[in-house]
Amino acid sequence: MWLANNFRQFLRNEDGLVLVEFLLLFPMLVWLFIALFVYWDVFRAANTAQKGAYSIADAISRQGQLSDDYVDGMQEVFEFLLNNPSSPSELLITSIDYNKTDEEYRLMFSWSPEGKWTDGVHDETTINEAPFKDRIPLMAAGDGVLVVETLVKYEPAFDIGFNILIMAYSGSLDDQEFYQFIVTRPRFDRRICLISSPCPTEL
Repeated sequence: MWLANNFRQFLRNEDGLVLVEFLLLFPMLVWLFIALFVYWDVFRAANTAQKGAYSIADAISRQGQLSDDYVDGMQEVFEFLLNNPSSPSELLITSIDYNKTDEEYRLMFSWSPEGKWTDGVHDETTINEAPFKDRIPLMAAGDGVLVVETLVKYEPAFDIGFNILIMAYSGSLDDQEFYQFIVTRPRFDRRICLISSPCPTEL
C-alpha cells in the first residue's frame, strides 16, 4: 500500500512539467527553424536561376551579330546574377531558324561560354530531335529564335531529412539542379548570328 500510494503521488506530481515539455519540444523547434530556412533558400535559388536565364535571353535577343567575347562574357553575367559562388552554373546559347523547304530547323550557332555545358553543344541533328524540337514553337519560313539553356546546381546548407515537393522538383532536399529552357525571338533582326560565322543569306 505504501508503494502504491507513493506511485500515485508521483503520477499526480506536476513539478518540472514545463521543463520536461521544453526539453522534448526544443529539438523539434530547432529542426523546424532550419527546415523553414532551407525551404526559403530553395525557392530563392530556383527563382534566381529562372530570372537569370530570362535576363541572359533578353539581353542577347536585343543584339544583332555577336562577337565571341560577348557570348563568352554571358557566363560571367549569369554568375553575377546568381550571386552564389558555391552554386556551379552552366550556360548554353543556341540560335536557329526554320527552313520551310526542308521542314527542318537550321543551326546558326550553339555556344557554351567557357565550355561548361556538360552535354556538349547542339548540332543540326540534336536541334531536329526530341526533346529540343518539341520545345520550339511553330515558326514561319526564315524566322529565327534564340534558345538559352541554363543549369544551376544547388546544394542546401543543411540536410533536414524530409521529403517534400518543391515547385517542379520532387524528392528530398539534397543536391538539386535547376534547369531552364528559354526560347526568345530576336527583337530587331530575323536571326542572331556570330560575327565569326555570319547568317546564311538564303532563307
